[in-house]
Amino acid sequence: MIAAIPIAELSTDKPVPLDVADPCDSVPAGAVSPAGVATTPVESNEFGCVWKGPTLGLEIGALPASMTKEVEAHVAMANRNSTDPLAHLAWLRIDGHYAIERILEFDRAKGCWLTLDVSAPAAVHAVTYQIDPATGERAESDTDTSVRDLCPATRKIARNLLAHLESGERAWWATSVHPTR
Repeated sequence: MIAAIPIAELSTDKPVPLDVADPCDSVPAGAVSPAGVATTPVESNEFGCVWKGPTLGLEIGALPASMTKEVEAHVAMANRNSTDPLAHLAWLRIDGHYAIERILEFDRAKGCWLTLDVSAPAAVHAVTYQIDPATGERAESDTDTSVRDLCPATRKIARNLLAHLESGERAWWATSVHPTR
């Protein structure tokens, strides 16, 4: 963990490394494997690409704001100058990239969100949450459980995703039909 993310070090000079219209085309199975989810995405929505496993859900996508705006918003949340109260906040570096790890107080699933700096006009996010095996929907959790069980998996996924995005390769399902189309 680091004390804060220095906004002066953030850049927006690179293109967004995810296909914003369909991020599923940009994420390979190897990036999501630490989550133990299906290797093929099950949904693509306005928040990104969704994978589900028996007990864990994962979403990856591009955010409409730059990392600078994300840092500013999370500083406001941390200072209680926002309507989004935080249950957990950590400033991180993952393989040289700044990241914001957070859990929102009002999120009953206590999903672990990572916002990743990719030096582009839009930041990239990854979020994991527990799935209720009986319903296939988000399960309620608590902050301590999510920080202990979900956030380490989200960090591994972020590390894999960053390595993949830096390689410039497309996902294997980008050239085949997948269930999100």
